Amino acid sequence: MDEIVARWLLLTAIFLGGEILIRTYYLLGPTSGSLVSAVAAHLEFPFWSQWALFFFIAMIFIVLTRELKK
Repeated sequence: MDEIVARWLLLTAIFLGGEILIRTYYLLGPTSGSLVSAVAAHLEFPFWSQWALFFFIAMIFIVLTRELKK
């Protein structure tokens, strides 16, 4: 496994662990964003696009979970 894929998966595990502890659904965005970025890293996307995917997916999920909690 590539080092960058392992780092994205570690970040996913950290966010998922935080979400399990605090149960607010706000960390699902960064969790899903880092998981998508791990897949992108495995598919050898450029590093800037991995970060762009991370932020885009995280923001989409944060907005959606905010709307669902209302």
